[in-house]
Amino acid sequence: MISGGEPLLREDITDMLKIIRDLGLEVALNTNGILLGQQKQQLFSLCSTIVVSMDAADDSLYKKIRGCGALGRVIEGVKHVQSLLPSLEIQFRCTISRYNLFNFSEVINLAKTLGIAGVGFSPIDYDSNSFGRDSRFQSSVGRERLIPSSEEIERFNKLLDGELGEFLEKAYNEKVISWSLVRFRQLSTYLLAKFEGRNQGFSDEPCFFPHTATLVDYGGEVKHCFYSSSYARVESVSPEELVSSDRISCVRTEGKCRGCRGQVFT
Repeated sequence: MISGGEPLLREDITDMLKIIRDLGLEVALNTNGILLGQQKQQLFSLCSTIVVSMDAADDSLYKKIRGCGALGRVIEGVKHVQSLLPSLEIQFRCTISRYNLFNFSEVINLAKTLGIAGVGFSPIDYDSNSFGRDSRFQSSVGRERLIPSSEEIERFNKLLDGELGEFLEKAYNEKVISWSLVRFRQLSTYLLAKFEGRNQGFSDEPCFFPHTATLVDYGGEVKHCFYSSSYARVESVSPEELVSSDRISCVRTEGKCRGCRGQVFT
């Protein structure tokens, strides 16, 4: 998975993808989609999957969440990829927050309209230091802006018991979305815990990520997952370190799994 930041901002992104493919690895490119329309077929042909961040299907809500009115440009970018490589799998990834808790179903309908392979979801991450953030992020973007209130979460749960739940269950059975209703109920548990400022009490056992993958961040540090501490530099890490069972023990010792959003969707 090549993610960011925004990987398509790199002028050498095609060369980077070619290096990865030449190693015999498949490439999933995670992008906000704004620059897709400027890319050539060569880049797309190096990808096995393109994952486009799509948090809203309405222009005004998209701008409110993403900070720019680029929804139309993203949709045109998706169509550009489809015109060049119709067989390439494109997915949407929707991050659920207070802004779109009652609107994300529109993203599912947009995916159906565009012939997208599927929609994945993530709970909002507002309080970790992952993705290059520092402590200023937590003070500048407060919980009250991103996390639904207990009343909103209660309303959401009632919708899951009714029409929304039926819609999501149908979409899941048709393989349009990756979450079953169980995941959406876990989402409610996670959001309520964050609203109340407590750990939601998931297991201390790491999700699948440290068992099956390695993260190399933007600074060249190697980590067990997005939320753990680094344990090596990419230029010096050994193959033995990458597969060592001690990695899992280190993740448990850090104790971050119990409150991690990854427990919701893995």
